[in-house]
Amino acid sequence: MSRKAHRNGIKKPRTHRYPSMRGVDPKFLRNQRYAKHGSEKAVREARAAAQSA
Repeated sequence: MSRKAHRNGIKKPRTHRYPSMRGVDPKFLRNQRYAKHGSEKAVREARAAAQSA
């Protein structure tokens, strides 16, 4: 690397909070969708139980 490149610092690319799932195995994505739905359902039920108690 040249001195010019170091003047502003050589930075790593910004990482995003939710990386793209493009190019990921479709079977895995489908299962992940069902798993997320189940997790959300469990959280909703737990919150409802906490509200009533």
